[in-house]
Order: sequence, then C-alpha cells, then structure tokens
Amino acid sequence: MIVYRGEASDRARSRVRGMTLLEILVVLSLIAVLLGMAIPSIRGESPSNSELKGAARMLLSVAGEARAEAIHRREETLLTIDLDRRRFRIEHGLQDPHAESRPEHALPESIDLQLYTATNDVINDHTGSIRFYPDGSSNGGRVTIAAKKMSPRFYEVTIDWLTGRARIGGNHERG
Repeated sequence: MIVYRGEASDRARSRVRGMTLLEILVVLSLIAVLLGMAIPSIRGESPSNSELKGAARMLLSVAGEARAEAIHRREETLLTIDLDRRRFRIEHGLQDPHAESRPEHALPESIDLQLYTATNDVINDHTGSIRFYPDGSSNGGRVTIAAKKMSPRFYEVTIDWLTGRARIGGNHERG
C-alpha cells in the first residue's frame, strides 16, 4: 500500500487543533465549582437562605408570643430551646399545668442552633431558656441559626434585655 503525503493533507492537519491544557483545566474547574454548589442543594443537605430566614422568623414570632404571654398573664414566661433536637416552645415555669400540651416548634435537621443566655437559665448542655418578665423585659439573649454543613450563612435572633423585644439580624457570613 502506498500512502501519499500531499500538500492538501498537511494544510488540513494544521487547521485541526486540539484544546490546550489550560483550556481543559479551566473547563474542569468550572464543572467542579458548579457541582460543588448544586449537589448539596439537590441532596437537601444545606438549607437555602429562605429556609434559614424562615427559621429565624419562626423563632422571632414565638419569642414575641412568649413576651406577650408574660405581660398578659403577669408572670414569668420562658422560651425554652433544645439545641440538639432543634425544638423550642413557650413554658410558664414548673407550675404550668399545660406544659406538656404546648406545641413544640421544630426546625429542619440541616439547621444548627446556638443559644447565648443568662447562666441561671441554662438547663443542661443542650437546653436553655430566655426568660420574659411581666413588665415586658427579659433576661436577654441571642439565638444563632445557621446551616449545619459549614455554610457561611447565618441569622441571629436577638432579644433585648431591657424591652424584651426580639429582632432578626440580617444574613451574615461567618468569618
């Protein structure tokens, strides 16, 4: 078999060029970044920003309700938070006959909570309370609501000790 190498085949070969190593690395990097962002949301491991904000709003609402009940009943009211189970509820101390029937508000497994409160309102390593007084004030505190999977996003619900009013700090990034 005779193979001729002609001028036309050399020109065709010079026009066909492959991708450079740099181009391949850029494309692979982009694919890795996109997959890194997409997989946790698809698998439901990381809560969306709206889920975090919704959890913060739910806690804000229940804190407001606890303050209103303390004023209305003219007795101390507790917002008790279980960090391990990601649940919280309103209680009226040991004398509350309806303590077991009070609704517990649950947050998704993908959300992590941290509680900052007065030392005498820490029940154990994973449970604590924020106390609201009949005059509307409180012992003050802060609850941080964050994504469990090392996401930099979090919200803070802060309860003012003087007024007892709760507010949400905006979406923050962990440092």
